[in-house]
Amino acid sequence: MGVTMNFNLDRASPTPLHIQIAQQIQLMILQGKLAEKLGVNRSTVVQAYNKLWAEGLIESHVGRGTVVRRVEVGVGLPVAPLSWNALVATRWETVESSVQVLMRLFDQGNVISLAAGLPSPAHYPLEECRRLFQEVLEAPTYMGAISVFRTLWIRLISVPVNEAGMDLDVLERVLARIRPKFIYTLPTFQNPSGTTLSLERRRKLVELAYRHQVPIVEDDPYSLLRYHGETLPSLKALDPHGYVIHLSTFSKILFPGLRIGWLAAPKRLIERLAPLKRAMDLFTNAPVQVVLYEFGRRGLLESHLRLVREEYRRGRDIMAQSLKEQIPKLRWQLPEGGFYIWSRLPRGVDGRTLLREAAKEGVTFLPGEFFFADGQGQEWIRLTFVSQPPGLIEEGVRRLARALRRVMRRKQQMASEKTAVTKPIV
Repeated sequence: MGVTMNFNLDRASPTPLHIQIAQQIQLMILQGKLAEKLGVNRSTVVQAYNKLWAEGLIESHVGRGTVVRRVEVGVGLPVAPLSWNALVATRWETVESSVQVLMRLFDQGNVISLAAGLPSPAHYPLEECRRLFQEVLEAPTYMGAISVFRTLWIRLISVPVNEAGMDLDVLERVLARIRPKFIYTLPTFQNPSGTTLSLERRRKLVELAYRHQVPIVEDDPYSLLRYHGETLPSLKALDPHGYVIHLSTFSKILFPGLRIGWLAAPKRLIERLAPLKRAMDLFTNAPVQVVLYEFGRRGLLESHLRLVREEYRRGRDIMAQSLKEQIPKLRWQLPEGGFYIWSRLPRGVDGRTLLREAAKEGVTFLPGEFFFADGQGQEWIRLTFVSQPPGLIEEGVRRLARALRRVMRRKQQMASEKTAVTKPIV
């Protein structure tokens, strides 16, 4: 049912027509008449105008009211700022404000603190820890963000990935139906597929985020490990409006025991995330941060990256050649960087069955189903080419080939027996 609104416009008045329209709409909102005409609550009308403001179609000025913005046909709408206040929980702010007051008191140089429950700096076992740090390098298992999201009971909606990265046509259809809380993506050397989102798709992804007002979480642990091809800008670098949250880590370029990562995001979001971080672990490992700072400042990081890029590229090429020679039935795409070759098994072979057989040969890999939110991926496996020397990579592929041949022979035998049993008697 349509709604008719009558405006009294005085074309002889010095007040511009658009301001007259805005003033009369504002008056109808305040008096409840517009809500009455539409058959809704006044608050609903206000929310509608808030959405128009967020989309850049109207603007408000003190003393002038709300007016319609001039938008030229064919020209994109201005990007509305994200409301991080609405997207991030606020329950920690009261506690955090009190903590900040206390911390400012503690930071005064002439204060004798009897408050903080911290060990005495005079007795830090720094030298002993340094030696132990050199001797013990833990390697914790990390199954990725999908495990974290499942633990938090987050509803996951999968978007397929092809040779050019995330399929943005599918994403666009998803965004048209629902508004997710955020888009999570590894645009560079994606884990597990190894694919890289093209520059064209990177720009389109950012534009989709603007259009649907959905933030992007860009997970970027591998971009420094490029072996060939053109270096592409991060999504964060393509985002002047503060929609992208950029994550990265040292654990993939140095060693896993360095559980130090970082986040680049709009200042307002950082202010809201900081108390949540402190509520979980209070402090990040300060000695490790200092070591990493010096590692970079002294040029050691860049020289290390040059070394591992060459070694990892060599491992990738050896694995690729071994797969071509030993398992030609596998389908895969050579990654430009990262850690992994994502391989599709022959028809009818699933990753778990192959893993059990491969373990008998003394070689392992990760079945693809671990990387799918919807339980699919049985026909995929992820192979890592950075953790073993070249000779063991070749041997590992040979063992995997033997295991796959046995699985396929067994499958063919079962198919033959089934055909024999079901053959009609004439």
